[in-house]
Amino acid sequence: MATVQLRAVSKSYGGTVRAVESVDLAIADGEFVVLVGPSGCGKSTTLRMIAGLEELSGGTISIGDRAVNDVPPKDRDIAMVFQNYALYPHLTVRQNLAFGLQQRRAYKSRWKSLWNGTYRAQRRGEAASLRDRVESAAVTLGIETLLERQPRELSGGQRQRVAVGRALVRNPAVFLFDEPLSNLDASLRGQMRTELRILHRTLNATMVYVTHDQEEAMSLADRIVVMRSGVVQQIGSPAEIYDRPINRFVASFIGTPPMNMIDGELIRDGRGALSFRCSHFALPLSPARWDADAIGPLASPAYTLAVTLPVKLGIRPDRLKLVAGGSVVEGRSEHHLSGQVVAIERIGSLADVVVRLPSERLVTARCGMDQLTSIREGDSCGLQLDASAAHLFTSDGNAISQSKR
Repeated sequence: MATVQLRAVSKSYGGTVRAVESVDLAIADGEFVVLVGPSGCGKSTTLRMIAGLEELSGGTISIGDRAVNDVPPKDRDIAMVFQNYALYPHLTVRQNLAFGLQQRRAYKSRWKSLWNGTYRAQRRGEAASLRDRVESAAVTLGIETLLERQPRELSGGQRQRVAVGRALVRNPAVFLFDEPLSNLDASLRGQMRTELRILHRTLNATMVYVTHDQEEAMSLADRIVVMRSGVVQQIGSPAEIYDRPINRFVASFIGTPPMNMIDGELIRDGRGALSFRCSHFALPLSPARWDADAIGPLASPAYTLAVTLPVKLGIRPDRLKLVAGGSVVEGRSEHHLSGQVVAIERIGSLADVVVRLPSERLVTARCGMDQLTSIREGDSCGLQLDASAAHLFTSDGNAISQSKR
């Protein structure tokens, strides 16, 4: 396996359309990195540049210790799994798995004489080795009983396993996945996510994976790269991305349902007390929790004048607690909103409850079904939240950093 390094990598079309803007990314040996973002954000283009299928407009890509900008795809020691399975319909599963390696060997050996005895013995050994690699990959992916079938006889999940197996038999330095699960239904996607994670742990392989599905990114990645309009927004572990989003886009894109946003002001009064306030809600905050440079004079104990800063308060749906009738038990760190339930979306053992606030803004709370026994659509309700779960964003969309103390 190998490391992958992108230094100031960019891609433009016609000199005017900037598809990827100065990406810097270091992928460690054996790491599973997921590029995620909405359609058109540049994630697939970045992957294709790593594979050598797109030329760079600027920057350098290295695989291992070697810069590969001018190295053709076949010589980069990578294997790629595409969104469409790209299986040969007239070949069996066994033949599909072996095809790539057979073609590479045939290309290298055309000058050899078929009647050379030493060469024929060598080819027999290679054929046995290839057979072993195909069967080993099939066992790893659980498709060993399907080797003599043709693609039309397979389900979508089985076809995707064959596509992964075709990459696996190559034993490449880096695996590249371009939205490989997009064509599968929800249950198969969940199953394949688990299998890919197990496969990564088994192989300890370097994997770069592209998806628009943030649930896939959160469940698969060691690290996530969030992209938007060709620009990397944030790089971090799933927990870092979820708990400390760097801006409002990341906060809203990562997480289902997305983070709730409430417009208001960050206020510090003359006595030094810090709070978030809007027309129908006030939430006391601890100045020590926020980075002093981010909130400026609001953080200074010596600053005695009242100061306000326009902000948005962000709160995850799973950090809101529903209370029927708007009756909320007040606690030292618990505060509440009140509103009317306008929709309840049941999702198995969980439910997403959409509440309209007095300002007409809708917020969503995720809760267990046991909390819905006394709540119906149209009812008034309260929403408890803890100040320690709050996020703050400035008017330009950047997060106000939380103190690391």
